[in-house]
Amino acid sequence: MKGKLKSINMFSILVQGLIGIRILTLPRDVIKYAKSDSWISMIIMYGITLLTAYTFYWISMQYKGLDFSQINVAVLGKFFGRLTLIPFILYGTLTIGLSLRLFAYSIRIFLLDKTPIIVVMSLALISCVYCLKKDIKTISILMDIFLPVVLISCLLLVILPIASVDPGNLLPVLHRGIKPVLMGTLQIIDPILPSGIIAFIMPYFEETKSIKKHIFWAITVSSLIYLSIITISLMIFGSNEINYILYPTLTLTKSIQSKSIILERAESFFMVSWIPITVTTLVINYFACTLSIKTFFNTKKDNLIIFAQLPVFLIIALIPQNIVELLKYLDYNAILALSINFLYLPFFTSMVYFMVRRKRSK
Repeated sequence: MKGKLKSINMFSILVQGLIGIRILTLPRDVIKYAKSDSWISMIIMYGITLLTAYTFYWISMQYKGLDFSQINVAVLGKFFGRLTLIPFILYGTLTIGLSLRLFAYSIRIFLLDKTPIIVVMSLALISCVYCLKKDIKTISILMDIFLPVVLISCLLLVILPIASVDPGNLLPVLHRGIKPVLMGTLQIIDPILPSGIIAFIMPYFEETKSIKKHIFWAITVSSLIYLSIITISLMIFGSNEINYILYPTLTLTKSIQSKSIILERAESFFMVSWIPITVTTLVINYFACTLSIKTFFNTKKDNLIIFAQLPVFLIIALIPQNIVELLKYLDYNAILALSINFLYLPFFTSMVYFMVRRKRSK
């Protein structure tokens, strides 16, 4: 996985790492708890994401040339360093498997209703394997190509239904206190955790000084997209009706009032646009999992690690028997993400790093 990236490449990689397939269901999950204050939950998460991302960046700058899994081993030692990689590998594996199934369900509902789910998932994984067997530069080029499609799709999704909004659904503000807002914030932990990809790809950049500004703008753009979609969903569906909508983001397309033949099946049009989001989500998590597993087993056999994960992803994807079970497993994965984000990545590593550095200075 060789190759050198320009600092601007951090923008496209991070934006598409943060805008994952979970965006299909996220508005419902946040509004379920925060109700009319869901937009406040997203603003809070914006600050948390910036803090997390810059912590990853800072850690990487202390150990130049090492990815995050290697830094764990360097700081904590071979045994404990590898041990702390297990939660991250588990989260990445579950994310890929469950995202595959969610993607396949969406494709079956809106596009290919007669195509077997296993075929859709296999094609998505084949695309990921192709990228990983190349190098990080190939992945970066893929992100650059898909970025305009993703951004334009999100922009249209927010702008076109605006005639149907009811701003009254945003009121009253904080009438239920701060606790529901914080509960809504926790629902966004899962989508923002991929900011950790920063620490995995830092060794592949030619220069790192100007990366900080690209990290800032990538997180700002991604957060604005989430904030816009959550807010527009709340204003159109309301805090009660949205609980009964399976895919609020795609259902937004039905609010588009247009007599154009092109947009007659707007949900299918936007579903095609979400395919790049799924591919980039899978590729980024696949890349991070591969690096972590290589470090865990202390091996350089890329192909072996890449292909060995494929059956695991498919097994996880096939475990849920229906959409209800899938959503339940996604909730469990979000809890795991919450644990990793606050108990391990990156604050625990930072604390240990300070301890080790202080001990060495003495």
